Amino acid sequence: MSIDGAPHTTFMDAYSGYNQIKMNTLDAPHTAFMSNTCNCHYKVMPFGLKNAGATYQRLM
Repeated sequence: MSIDGAPHTTFMDAYSGYNQIKMNTLDAPHTAFMSNTCNCHYKVMPFGLKNAGATYQRLM
């Protein structure tokens, strides 16, 4: 099995995959927060969510 055509999986492959788990667009408003300049929400799974690790493992 290879990722991006490479014969081996590296730490960086796993790290970038973990940080780019897309969220469902319907769930984005539930992650909203305010700053001094704008109202923001996450488009990818933030580290603070408790099930981020489980979601990553399920995707792998």
